[in-house]
Amino acid sequence: SWWTPYLKAKLVSAKDRQVPYTQMNWEVYPDALYEMIRQFSSYENMPELLITENGAAFHDTDHPELIEDKNRLEYLQNHIQQVQRAIE
Repeated sequence: SWWTPYLKAKLVSAKDRQVPYTQMNWEVYPDALYEMIRQFSSYENMPELLITENGAAFHDTDHPELIEDKNRLEYLQNHIQQVQRAIE
């Protein structure tokens, strides 16, 4: 890929590394939210940071009454925990 930051570096997909990923093949890494908040908060005169969107595409099952959405619940819970971690 043209944006690989290091010479001779190779991007290894989340699937190949056997870590969680979404239906769009995006890696699920909640700690990145904590790391981003921490990095931005270290900048001098940083204005208030607002997180306006966070979600993920996972396979949906077609059910007339109930969809068990364990993946999305876990995704959101883990990301909210990282925000709480950053606040603390």
